[in-house]
Amino acid sequence: EALCERRGVECTVTMLHDAPATQMDEAIVAGLQAASEASQPLLARILAAAPPGSKPSAASSEPGSCSNSDYKVSVPRLTSGAGHDAMEMATAGPSGMLFVRCGNNGISHSPLEMVADADVAAATAALLTYLRKEVF
Repeated sequence: EALCERRGVECTVTMLHDAPATQMDEAIVAGLQAASEASQPLLARILAAAPPGSKPSAASSEPGSCSNSDYKVSVPRLTSGAGHDAMEMATAGPSGMLFVRCGNNGISHSPLEMVADADVAAATAALLTYLRKEVF
């Protein structure tokens, strides 16, 4: 409302949805983090097999891009305000989230959103590693 006032426009704020935060399951979060760290050899094989033109380049400024042999994944724990997916999945049972880094300065939920191929490969390797340990 203060922004609207400063810009000289009228606005109305209407609360359409209010829901409590959803706590992620600690065991799943820890398992995803460990799988992300353990998936480095699989990630190296995925990146080595990538078709020409799709491999990350050391000269690229794309987030997550570097030479295939040097691609390393940082595995931070994130607190997220993303409620839509987590709230729905938590109704089915314990859940955790694995984030894929957004390129383009972190723009998300926008037509400008993008992800680097290497970051998608890293998330795929981590998820496969987690599922192999926990499910298969």
